[in-house]
Amino acid sequence: MEFGTKLLPKIENNSTYSLRVYETGGYVGKPQPAMQEWGNIFQSSGFGFSNRLVVVSGKKIEPIEWSPIYFLGRNALLSGTAINENDTAVIQTSKWKLKLIGSPKWTNSEMGKLAEVYGLIRETKTEGVYDVENCQHRLVSLKDQLGKTVKLRGTAWSMNGYWGSIIVAQICMSKNG
Repeated sequence: MEFGTKLLPKIENNSTYSLRVYETGGYVGKPQPAMQEWGNIFQSSGFGFSNRLVVVSGKKIEPIEWSPIYFLGRNALLSGTAINENDTAVIQTSKWKLKLIGSPKWTNSEMGKLAEVYGLIRETKTEGVYDVENCQHRLVSLKDQLGKTVKLRGTAWSMNGYWGSIIVAQICMSKNG
């Protein structure tokens, strides 16, 4: 079934959908002992069951807006606009404000840009204002990372215990793209 049909709406950016799905799956990969016996070792996914969701129907719904109120006492990743209030870095939306406890203020070049923070959400005495403790924050858009030191997160995996050639990637970002 394809999106944009009677049962599945055309998917649009910045929209929210409710989808009816079912789960299915099957075995994927090659068993490592079989590859060893064949003498043909190659990079493959590990042998195992792989789950997948199949979409049956769906409809466009009103947007779901995440709020810090849903995450009190828990870690959450939330985004908004970067601003400073006095000596405190803040991320805000039109409905709430996050004070980034222990974080350095945003620089002038970071102010007003889309930013996100991950940390422990705590309620304050002021309605719509929350503290974020033990937080990590950053600008979201790659174009806002130009000229900055960035941290890349990820894990290199060998899916079958054998490594092909190791690929080293260097990320270069310049104003020219």
